[in-house]
Amino acid sequence: MLDLPDAQTGQSAPRPQPLTILLHKPSGVAYDEAGELLIAEHRSPTDRAGIALARAQLQKLPCITPLETGASGLLVFTQDPAIRRKLVLEAAYNEHELMIHVAGEVSPEQLRELLHPKMHVSISTHKEGLTGLRFAVKSYRAGDIANYCARAGLAVEAMKRLRIGRMPLAGLLPSQWRGLMGYERF
Repeated sequence: MLDLPDAQTGQSAPRPQPLTILLHKPSGVAYDEAGELLIAEHRSPTDRAGIALARAQLQKLPCITPLETGASGLLVFTQDPAIRRKLVLEAAYNEHELMIHVAGEVSPEQLRELLHPKMHVSISTHKEGLTGLRFAVKSYRAGDIANYCARAGLAVEAMKRLRIGRMPLAGLLPSQWRGLMGYERF
């Protein structure tokens, strides 16, 4: 932590650490509007990061892991240049795990059509006219999976990002957020 001189006293004051927040974005909320959920009422009761949110701080807190409006799941908001570099500039090395529910059965041919060098796909569940597909994707960009599914003739019914790198969504309900702990890494 850097010490900066206080303008009034001349004493050194610790510079605050860059802020990183994990949010469970609900379906139907655009990622660029999801920052409005970062209020005290939506803080997870299990959050141990001890972040005191200031409105000025939130205005400089961009979402660096967008999701489609119809998708739910993990979003990352950060001011930390190291985390931004890891998740944006080094995206080819970071795996995103998503659960996609598509209408009907998925044929072996359709599953083969989903194969891509940066993407692993497996069938996870079958129930009530839906097939759950687990995607593990590197270099994820919003809209990619929906486009691959459409090309394979699959209609996406629901999409949820469960993990980015080593950071899981686990423990956050829709609209809840928590601060990233100092020891946690993507």
